[in-house]
Amino acid sequence: SQVRVDSEWLLFDDVPVSPSRKTRIVRVLAKASGVKLGEVRWYAPWRQYCFYPQPDTIFAGSCLHDLAVFIR
Repeated sequence: SQVRVDSEWLLFDDVPVSPSRKTRIVRVLAKASGVKLGEVRWYAPWRQYCFYPQPDTIFAGSCLHDLAVFIR
């Protein structure tokens, strides 16, 4: 199921995956520039989706809130 988060700063973009893959991968992009900030992917040891940030990225509380809402 698709999750829609109306974020002021972030865009969430599904990555095409092979049909054999059981979980989604979602790119997280800066809305203003289109720069990739990271991905939301399944983390098997914790059995939940997690955010994998790109190196040297910085996030304000509002961005982290939007990421948490999306992952939840």
